Amino acid sequence: MGDLKAGVARVDVTPPVGIPLGGFAGRVGPSQGVHDPLYAKALALSDGDQTAILIVADILSVPRDLVEGVRASIQKIAGVDKGDVMVAATHTHSGPETIGIRAGPDDPYISAYMKVLERYLVGVAYVAWRNMAEARIGGSRGNAVIGFNRRKREDPIDSEVGVIRIDDVEGNPRAAVINYACHPVVLGGENLFVSADYPGYVNTVLERVKGPVFTPMFTNGAAGNINPLSSVGYSCPGTFRDAEQLGSIIAGEALKTLEQTETSGEAKIQTSSVIHYLSMEEPPIAEAERYVRDAQQRVAELKERGAELNKIAQHEAVLEYYERNLSLLREEKAKKTKVPLEVQVFRIGDIALVAVPGEMFVEIGLEIKAQSGLKNTFVIGYANGYVGYIPTLKAFEEGGYEPTRTWWNRATPEAGRIIKASSLEQLEAMRTMVNKP
Repeated sequence: MGDLKAGVARVDVTPPVGIPLGGFAGRVGPSQGVHDPLYAKALALSDGDQTAILIVADILSVPRDLVEGVRASIQKIAGVDKGDVMVAATHTHSGPETIGIRAGPDDPYISAYMKVLERYLVGVAYVAWRNMAEARIGGSRGNAVIGFNRRKREDPIDSEVGVIRIDDVEGNPRAAVINYACHPVVLGGENLFVSADYPGYVNTVLERVKGPVFTPMFTNGAAGNINPLSSVGYSCPGTFRDAEQLGSIIAGEALKTLEQTETSGEAKIQTSSVIHYLSMEEPPIAEAERYVRDAQQRVAELKERGAELNKIAQHEAVLEYYERNLSLLREEKAKKTKVPLEVQVFRIGDIALVAVPGEMFVEIGLEIKAQSGLKNTFVIGYANGYVGYIPTLKAFEEGGYEPTRTWWNRATPEAGRIIKASSLEQLEAMRTMVNKP
């Protein structure tokens, strides 16, 4: 086992004003300003034999083709294998549209931004890799509540604040990975200002306390059915003050946990990645057509009774979203689509990171943590692609918003089971390798 080395880097990835914001179908108009900057950050780790790179960006999601492009470039310039690179989004709903729900790749703002973003992600990873120096690492867990289960209030949440501390060789804190499961939707669809939402405040508070040489990286967890306490059910009427308050709560707990975390300069690094394929059924054309008809009827009713123009505009935006969904489903009707579902695992000593390409329900994440065999197991959602919501079988049976199949909501009922089984199998294989004489 070699001595641990680590490197961190960050880059501003704030998009230009005027770019469409992602995350809310009823949002009216493009961005009108920047409230707080968006960043991409990278952590590179090496034990002398194995390298692992984690990249996290303050965006809605990372499309699969973006991830593949980033990995290919990093392999070319740094020699790091593609499966050793994890790319994740914080899932802010006040960042640029990145997966084509409200605007597709033909949108001039989106296409230009995505090309530049890919180069930024490659660059920040390369700088972190080049900056690697002797380091120490440790993991620990705190506890805080800033969210609720939006399907049923009495259903579970994950209140764990995961912390990975990275020190320099003298024991001074230089970086931290924070992990928490909650939708960054404090700022609702009416907000038209670019913002990292509450995760941005988590990072900002930690930076203020620990100083400019410290780099915090927020990662989201299995947050598919978890909304912040500022929400009312699925409605998100929160303010920037709410985002600051909730982010500060997580930052405070992370800071306390960070100070109690012991680090070591010895940690074996293991990486693993398995790509499964979800066989898609016939695209739900009839259901998508019904969404369009219902939205058209709603807009017509609002116009007929002379509703407020802003109210009409919101529903016209929803109609446009459903029309786009229907158009895309019709385009692929003849295709036999198989959707890649990558389950990636990093193990660093007694720390495990399980990366999932979508919005996995918290119940599945809790099961993975409970059965992983490692006390510091953190699920990183919105990573290495995007298949939409990943509900439990129970949720699929109950129906509702998250299990509804659309062009972008690709997970089938077996997806959660596949992810749980795959992640646990990979962790067991790693454990076996560590224990080999």
